[in-house]
Amino acid sequence: SDFVSLGAFTVSPLLLAVPMNSPWKTIEDLIRDAKANPGKYAYASGGLNRISHINTELFAKAVGLKFRHVPYSGGGPAVTAIVGGHEDFASVTPSSSVPLIKGGKMRALAVQGDARSKYLPDVPTLKEKGIDAGLPQIVGLGVPKKTPKPIVEKLRATVKQVCADPAFS
Repeated sequence: SDFVSLGAFTVSPLLLAVPMNSPWKTIEDLIRDAKANPGKYAYASGGLNRISHINTELFAKAVGLKFRHVPYSGGGPAVTAIVGGHEDFASVTPSSSVPLIKGGKMRALAVQGDARSKYLPDVPTLKEKGIDAGLPQIVGLGVPKKTPKPIVEKLRATVKQVCADPAFS
C-alpha cells in the first residue's frame, strides 16, 4: 500500500526442474515416486516465502504430497544446488535455468503456468497434467504512493512504450 505500480516488465511462470542425473523424466515420475516414499525428497528454494518456495508448496498441496524444504540464500544458489544434485528438485525461473536446461545441466519436468514456454516448447505445463498450481514471477516498477499523478502517468506511459518495443523482449 506504500507504492503505486507503474507496470510489469515480465510475467514469467516458473519451471519444476531436477538434476540431470535424476531418475525422474516426467512430472508423473516425481509424483509417483514421492507418493511411494513419503517425506523422502527435498526441494531447493531461493529462500523462505520467495516465489520458488510458494510455488513448490502450491504444487505439493495440489498433488497431496509433503516435501522437505531447503531454503537457499537466493535463486542462484538454489539452481546451483539442483545442478550439483544436492537437492531433488526445485521451482526455478526460466531466466536462471533455461540455459542450463538447454546445456544439459538440469531437466525441466513442467512449466508452472497456463502456457508452455516459448524457450522450452516440449515441456508440458502442470495445467496440462491436471494440476492447478503455480504463480508467475512478476518483475515490475513502482513508485512511492505520494508521487504526483502527472509523474506517475508519464512513467507508466514510458514503461508501456519500453515494453512494446520489440528490441526490449
